[in-house]
Amino acid sequence: MAQSQEPKSFTWNSCGDYDDQRRIEIKEDALDKGLRQCKVIAEKLERFSSDGMSSGRESGSTAPEHDIIQEWIADYKNLIKRHQAFQVIVGLAGSTGSGKTSALNALLGYRELLPTDNAEASTAVPCKVSYNDDTRPGYKFRALVTFRKREDLVKQLDQFFQDLEGRDKLQDMPTKSDEDHDALRLANSIIKPGLELVRTVFGLENDKIREMSTEKLLALNADVSQASGTTKHFHSDFPDQFSYRVRRYIDSTSAKHGENGPSFPAWPLVDEVKILVKSDILRSGVAIVDLPGLADSVESRAAVAERYFTKLAATLIVSPARRAADDSTSVKLLTDHQELRIKLDGRFHKRCYCVVLSQTDEIERTSDFKKEWARSSQELQDLIKQEQELKSQRADCEKDKKEATRKLQKIRETARARNSKHNTRNGAKATSRQMLATKAKRSQLAAEKKKQRLVIASLAEKICRLEKKIKETEGHLTFLCVRERNRILTERIQQDSRIRQAQLDSDNSLDDLRATYDGQVSVCPISSKAFWRCSDDEDALSGFPSAQYSGIPRLREWISCSTIPEREAHADHILHGLLSLYNLIYTWSKESRSQSQLPISKSLVEEKIMSVVDTYMKKKLDEYWEKLDQSVQAKNPLRDKKESIASCVQRCRAIVHKWSYKNPDDDASATKLHWNTYQANIHRHGDRFQSKSGPYHIDYYWMQDVSDVLLGTIVKDWNNVLNHDIPSLGVKSAFIVDDIWKSFIVQLQTCVHASFPRARVNHRVQQALMEISKNASHIHPQTVNAIQETWKPAFQKALQEYGEGSLARRRNILASFASKNGKEIYANAFESLHSHIKNDFKRFPKKLRKISAFSMREARAHIHVLLDNVLPQEVEGGETLTKKAELQRSVREDLVHWESEWEVTEASPDIQIKIEDAELPVTYHQPNEEDDMELGGYESITTEDGEA
Repeated sequence: MAQSQEPKSFTWNSCGDYDDQRRIEIKEDALDKGLRQCKVIAEKLERFSSDGMSSGRESGSTAPEHDIIQEWIADYKNLIKRHQAFQVIVGLAGSTGSGKTSALNALLGYRELLPTDNAEASTAVPCKVSYNDDTRPGYKFRALVTFRKREDLVKQLDQFFQDLEGRDKLQDMPTKSDEDHDALRLANSIIKPGLELVRTVFGLENDKIREMSTEKLLALNADVSQASGTTKHFHSDFPDQFSYRVRRYIDSTSAKHGENGPSFPAWPLVDEVKILVKSDILRSGVAIVDLPGLADSVESRAAVAERYFTKLAATLIVSPARRAADDSTSVKLLTDHQELRIKLDGRFHKRCYCVVLSQTDEIERTSDFKKEWARSSQELQDLIKQEQELKSQRADCEKDKKEATRKLQKIRETARARNSKHNTRNGAKATSRQMLATKAKRSQLAAEKKKQRLVIASLAEKICRLEKKIKETEGHLTFLCVRERNRILTERIQQDSRIRQAQLDSDNSLDDLRATYDGQVSVCPISSKAFWRCSDDEDALSGFPSAQYSGIPRLREWISCSTIPEREAHADHILHGLLSLYNLIYTWSKESRSQSQLPISKSLVEEKIMSVVDTYMKKKLDEYWEKLDQSVQAKNPLRDKKESIASCVQRCRAIVHKWSYKNPDDDASATKLHWNTYQANIHRHGDRFQSKSGPYHIDYYWMQDVSDVLLGTIVKDWNNVLNHDIPSLGVKSAFIVDDIWKSFIVQLQTCVHASFPRARVNHRVQQALMEISKNASHIHPQTVNAIQETWKPAFQKALQEYGEGSLARRRNILASFASKNGKEIYANAFESLHSHIKNDFKRFPKKLRKISAFSMREARAHIHVLLDNVLPQEVEGGETLTKKAELQRSVREDLVHWESEWEVTEASPDIQIKIEDAELPVTYHQPNEEDDMELGGYESITTEDGEA
């Protein structure tokens, strides 16, 4: 038998004590190198295997190592497939005009890749941006545009014409009360999305629209039906050209979208745009989704946003700083339902949730100077005084320069006059005394002119230097105002987050859990405009002397940090898979040693060793799997069911009662909801719509209200059990699995310790535990949909009420339904949640059995390859053995290179990420400017004599 050896230590599997940033950098670098080296070997093995299979077919048999090689190649291809499919999704959301798309462009590093000049349209289409690994010429930028299905479009248009009919009835009423006028404004807001679609795509105005129906409308433009349900692909090497082409699908640019129809803006017909671009922030599998929100008026687009929402690893909410500063309620950046969803999925904390305060460059210094903080800031007051003194000095210098210029002009006039007089005298004969006097006067005037020019030049330079100093002082003042506003807004957001995070307080004493839920969310102030002014070598924006002050580098760094858990889990999986391939091919490619002369066969030894695998290792694993499964089954995210149901029923009744009011969330408002608005809610079966009157709007989403009663009740236990308790079982599991492997090696008494895949087994166990958590994120939305379905009969019954008193009867029907059926609805919801969770828990033992099967398969493969090199082999043809030896020698050379790239080395400077370089500066520094500037006294400046 070969000598036992210790497992190899590479950089990536010995960096556990490094900080997150250095660790992921090391692992992703090793991942790229490993895949590259593995590809080289795989191509050689494929050629050898192909030749061997051809020979085998001719002779009627194939050599045993061809099976080993085929399995190795298949494992490599599976790793590649998994790696290419990996994505970690970051959601970017914000209201119209929030600067969301500008921020995305800055993050990507392309100024106008996505259009920002049509806010309403550009936020209406979900846009996913991911890395483009296509290296073909002409494919640097790629896009896939998916159009809405015809049935989705028909559904929206049918609803639009129904709403339009209701609006017209209100509009045609001969007399209207104040409530009727309010209802009419609401009806106009309801039909707005559909009206916009019809006007934009079909070019019709109000008088023509009234004559239409869905079928007639679609018949007007055949290109609309032809495009429905299709996906368009296009590409380019030039960002400007690409941006122009993608623009026509996400803003109001008109273009032809078929062969025969007219040009029209297509964005109302688009479900989703996928963009692939080469950008460093996306290189590690990060994909950024520009979301219009989950409450899109177009159902299919809302469904796209919903699909992404369940997959988000991190959420960015963009809110303009100026709007946040003026609105004390702006800290509520998510709807209650969205917030609950994030909490249930374990993502409402600083590592996964970030508020982006955009457009921080838009600030009014003058008004800020009047605020209390400004009056009490000595630094600010000193700068204001300094600015005033500098401006006063500049005014004095400009006055002195003006006076010096006037004197110079007077001297010039005097000189011209004397020259004219001298020329007249020259006509007659001048005496020598007169000539000497003239010469002396001329010299005097020249000296005075030189002196004044020196004064003017000195003053001009001083004014220039003063203006630079004033500009720097103004920038410093702006910086202080921006910094203070950022501080105030951050404090306000954090105060609100502490209140909202209190729902998730846990008795769990784990340090990492306490560190995660510390009452904080991340806040990143940014200015895209300032970033581009610095990046494009333009004059820097006042208060933002370098790109670091823009906040964009810090936001990039936050995205990188927030995606580390998913990226590292993926890197670990692929790296351990590569290590397993490395070990297998390393053993297979070893130079042939002297074979054992004992009269034993490989099959006999293999049989004896494999019996140890089955009788010892599998037994130990199965015993532990049973204990691990018991630990999982004991977890319960739905405790106190009876009390929870009673609480849900009580709160549901109160919510249904609030549906009668115009402002249901304002307990102090007694204004009742207009009958037409109430009817609109019933027509939509309690689905979402938005009431808008002037600059304000009210979102009505009745079914979300009754669903959130349940989600709010379970959120604490659900989050603790599924997002923390169950995943944390993997830590203990890793130690136990390692002990099982070590005991197995002792039992086996061979050298397979170095190559045994226990790390891959540990990773699969952790993955199985994490899948329980991830699957849970799909369970609660299904239950919410089920709750909403149970209400449909009540809405249908309410719609049958007409005539006088119908509003009161409709209210009574819904209130009665809540009272009579509330307990059953929420009991069924709890039972549904419990059933789905238990079914998922029941699948866990099967996953563990698969892990055991994987362990057995890996063990057998390693042992089989090992024995292939240390025991006598069956006789093969001479040519085959020669080719095999040549291949083994070539592979050994590749493995040496692979090993050298993975070998442990001192951390190189380029691996160490300086996070401080991305932090938002707290002090002001003007780059490439003299810190101390002498402004007193005129300096002597040499100029050439002569007329200016």
